[in-house]
Amino acid sequence: MASKRDEILQELTAKVVTYIDTPKELRKQNRDKNKQYREHWSKRWFGLLPEALHQLFIGHKK
Repeated sequence: MASKRDEILQELTAKVVTYIDTPKELRKQNRDKNKQYREHWSKRWFGLLPEALHQLFIGHKK
């Protein structure tokens, strides 16, 4: 059990060190890039169900 805890702590420490070593400008660019490609909230929460319903009810009215 202690070895698993040590592994988790080691991974967490590595992530923190990587974060601290990354320049602030690069972190900001990565954060902005991730926000730009973010999916709509309904798709993130419910998957393809809202898109399927949209196609079913609204997509065929043309």
